[in-house]
Amino acid sequence: MHDGILTGAHDEARRRPFDREGLVGRVAPFATAAVAAVVLGAAEARDLHVTWLAIGTILTALTIGLALVVPWRRLPMWADVLPPLVYLAAVGAIREAAGGGPSGYAPLVLLPVMWVALYGQRSQLIACVIGTMVVLAVPIIVVGDPAYPFGEWRRLIILTLVGATMGLIVQSLVHASQASTERAVARGRELAEQRDVIQAIVQAASDAVLSFDASGTIMTANDAAALMFGRDDLVGSDVFDTLVPDEHIERLRAGFGRVIVQQGPTDREVRFEADLRRADGSRVPVEISVARTDGPTGIRIHAFVRDTTVRRDAERGARDHLADLARLLAVARELGQSSSEGRAVICDAARGLADADFVLFYTADGPDGRLVVSGASSGAGIRADIVLDPDRSIAGQVLRSGVPVFSGDLAADPRVDPAVAKRVDAGAAYWQPIESDDRAVGVVVIYWRTTMRSLPERTSALIGLFATQVAAVIERSDLLTRLEHLVRTDALTGAANRRALDEALDLAIANGRRSGRPVSVAMLDLDHFKRFNDERGHQAGDDLLRGVAAAWMGELRPGDTLARYGGEEFLAVLVACDAAAAILVADRLRAGVPGNATASAGTATWDGHESIPALIARADRALYAAKDGGRDRTVPSPLPPDTAQAEDHPDPVQAEDHPDPVP
Repeated sequence: MHDGILTGAHDEARRRPFDREGLVGRVAPFATAAVAAVVLGAAEARDLHVTWLAIGTILTALTIGLALVVPWRRLPMWADVLPPLVYLAAVGAIREAAGGGPSGYAPLVLLPVMWVALYGQRSQLIACVIGTMVVLAVPIIVVGDPAYPFGEWRRLIILTLVGATMGLIVQSLVHASQASTERAVARGRELAEQRDVIQAIVQAASDAVLSFDASGTIMTANDAAALMFGRDDLVGSDVFDTLVPDEHIERLRAGFGRVIVQQGPTDREVRFEADLRRADGSRVPVEISVARTDGPTGIRIHAFVRDTTVRRDAERGARDHLADLARLLAVARELGQSSSEGRAVICDAARGLADADFVLFYTADGPDGRLVVSGASSGAGIRADIVLDPDRSIAGQVLRSGVPVFSGDLAADPRVDPAVAKRVDAGAAYWQPIESDDRAVGVVVIYWRTTMRSLPERTSALIGLFATQVAAVIERSDLLTRLEHLVRTDALTGAANRRALDEALDLAIANGRRSGRPVSVAMLDLDHFKRFNDERGHQAGDDLLRGVAAAWMGELRPGDTLARYGGEEFLAVLVACDAAAAILVADRLRAGVPGNATASAGTATWDGHESIPALIARADRALYAAKDGGRDRTVPSPLPPDTAQAEDHPDPVQAEDHPDPVP
């Protein structure tokens, strides 16, 4: 197997026998033996054949000359066998000069065989063995006895077998040695390349790589380590004294000690986290992976150190984000379950999310778009009558642009009205627009008592997410308000309906019973309304009803209630209003009928005992009395007999004086 490799693919790469490099050293032993053989032959033989000796000498010199002078690299590979063959001829001539077979020079034929076995190819070795046979056989055949007796055949066979056997063995050993050497060289080259690659990888690595011995002395450190720890004197220093904080030295020494004393390889990865020390004394959180190698110089510990600052910050940010989402979810659940006024709940929720001192909710009001406080967080301690200019205030700017604004020092911010800053008595504020259906519906202003350098990004992000939920809460609150208004309001006139009327009467009677203040009702009916409809149409009649309701609701106090009782009939509930004041109110309402229409009215004052239906029935009878009396007038209902008798002895609690019941 090795022969095929060495005589095939590796022939061109191998050194040739007569290459100039080291040639003298290779030729010298064989040349010395050849020259010695000639000299000894000449000195010992008495009947020396000079001619053959001269031929042998010339051939020997020619052999040496060919080996040293001819440019063999320019000749084909097979030409390398010529010098050994020439020397075989020289051995034959010297042997003939010294007397033939008895001379003892036959073993010299082994010199070229050994030469080719050491430095030549298998084919060249075979050629030399054949040459040996020829050199030994020709004299036996041509010259014969007595110089070359028949016994020389035995010598020929023995020397041929010995030469061939030794040549093959030597050549196999040489080839094996060369193959081993080539493998070793190739392996060394691979190891060198691997070492260079490893060194390049270590130097180019973004992670710090440190190698230290069993005592903790750092042997190597890459550039990333110098950058990470801010020092270029790591090599030669003690890893524990240099990089490990004092409080962790004993723990890490013990951990590395366990790695050092473990026997053989382990499948368990040694990885842990720690805080290491920079040159300036600051700490850097790292993840350390440890490997151990055992080499000729002893145990080496290799630590691969990765800076985990970004990862820890990301993990902390993720935990904070999850906590914020949990808080936001809790707030959303609270907002969804709350039945209280929407904007106040929104302000309380925003205050909690931002860890603020108080929150105000501003909305546009009126045709000029001025901004008023429509909601405030609990404990704000601020009067809700602040009015902001939509063109000059930050709230107005935020309402128009939809972009949040932060001010860390309200007193020094030229955009903030000093009077408003003094009123709210805050150091910093954040204006967050609230949008619904791509339009701004209000601005939540979050206030902190103290000034702030900047608003934490986490807070602004949380409030931004919160604002997306607030719009839904406002829509729900407004929808509930509209639904409640629809449930309690007459669809045509906008006055209270029968349901709202019942609630108003129950509340008024209950308050009157508790406080002793009088309660009155006024039943009003438009005169000749059917004829008005017939002459002008139902649309005009509806317009009249709407105009009457609007005019009458404008004349009543906030605590009073006007309800549409039936077709063109209305009932007014007048709290804290005695019989005389009720008549004045009814007359004022009749005077407010728009156009040329008129109305009749009947009033009744609660006697303190009767039921609500009885009270309304008395007012209704008084209304019919007004109609029977010629319309366009007010008729009061007399008190029941038992109440009339009680009027002669009035209670200490008198009816509230209402010279002008209209605010």
